[in-house]
Amino acid sequence: MSIFVTGQKAKCTRCGNKFIVERSGPGARLSTPPRDAEKPRKTPAAMTTRADSPAASPAPPPPVTPAADAVPVIPGYTMLKVLGQGAMGTVWKAANAKTGELAAIKILVESLAKTPDFIWRFEREAEAMRLVHHPGVVRMVERGSAGGIHYIAMEFVDGEPIRREMERTRMPYARAVAISRRVARALHAAHLKGIVHRDLKPENVLLSRQGEVKIVDFGLAGLAAEVDPHPNLTRSHITMGTMNYMAPEQRTDAKRCTKHADIYSLGVMLYEMLTRGLPVGRYQLPVESGLLLPPGMDDLLRQALEYDKDKRQKDAKEFDDQLAKVEKQLNEGPTADESGKKRWWPFA
Repeated sequence: MSIFVTGQKAKCTRCGNKFIVERSGPGARLSTPPRDAEKPRKTPAAMTTRADSPAASPAPPPPVTPAADAVPVIPGYTMLKVLGQGAMGTVWKAANAKTGELAAIKILVESLAKTPDFIWRFEREAEAMRLVHHPGVVRMVERGSAGGIHYIAMEFVDGEPIRREMERTRMPYARAVAISRRVARALHAAHLKGIVHRDLKPENVLLSRQGEVKIVDFGLAGLAAEVDPHPNLTRSHITMGTMNYMAPEQRTDAKRCTKHADIYSLGVMLYEMLTRGLPVGRYQLPVESGLLLPPGMDDLLRQALEYDKDKRQKDAKEFDDQLAKVEKQLNEGPTADESGKKRWWPFA
């Protein structure tokens, strides 16, 4: 073949088939078939595209719908439908076979269920949920394993993540404050048990149709008093969490982050609910950007978003106490000055 050049018409000496020479590698150039080139024979679509052509890119896979034989079998429950799927597990809506009570069952991904480290992390999530008894934290019903399936059964929350509401409309300031206060109180309850969530974000806070606010997904939770037998998953200098909501210290050493990392994440969430933006780079605080909010809000967020964790609120209760003062001012409303402009006093 070395005597032929790109674009030249040739004929195989063995089978007699005609073809157009195309060369690849350094110095290769695209060819334009001669006008008298023989038209290619029709072949199945899968065989007519070159591996390096745009048309050869595989079509996006269709949505995955579990087949009937793929429905996991959990003793005592009737599996109804898939609610969501994450990196570690799939969450199913299920019903208690005896009482009919609904539950959300999280099942460890089959491939991970073969790895002791991931089984341990999954069990740690269940343990974190078991330890915290608070209306703002999703309640664990039971945990177990059956037929190689590891699962956590939780209370079923009929609602949606606050992210959905944030995407639909600008959240009223009073509502953003009320939600943040409930999250702060739930975090405080977890922190008192030595549990740091480490992945607090709008996707992990549910709003029920009854108006309840519940923190979910303790998959990255750390137990402060725990002796870590699985350093492969939680060793120092590993980043774990969601970057936009992650405290600076968590980005470099997730294992050793404290409750102050959750306070930072809550500050980011509150900032986003109020401004519809993220505090990235040289960001503006709410009042600085012209939002009609008490100046105490800027002070609270400035402290929660401090780079130095020791300068943040000492705990989630202090965060909640500061928000309570802002909430009171919001309910009372701003006062009009001599020019008729509404503002809160004293105004820095």
